[in-house]
Amino acid sequence: MQLLGRSTMGREDRLVRGAIAFSLVLLGSFAILGSGGIGVIPGLFGVVGLYFAVTAALGRDPFYGHFGIDTRARDDIHEPAANPDTALLDLRDSHALPTDRN
Repeated sequence: MQLLGRSTMGREDRLVRGAIAFSLVLLGSFAILGSGGIGVIPGLFGVVGLYFAVTAALGRDPFYGHFGIDTRARDDIHEPAANPDTALLDLRDSHALPTDRN
């Protein structure tokens, strides 16, 4: 169930974001323990870590939606794209050499 619209992130993207969020929380907690209080840098780690954690949990990034980015695998997509200009491109043959058309 998507609370804030359609999903824009694939499984791997969500996994990486979760790892980044966990790392930022660890960095922030080490900075808090080392300095004895919450400062600007640990607070920044916390805010950015929270953003990554929430977007990983929901499977949707508002920036992805704004710019038309979709990192889901083609097998995970069950709805048609709202705008054909932002639809996923099939790039499997994009590395093929151009053919000579004489």
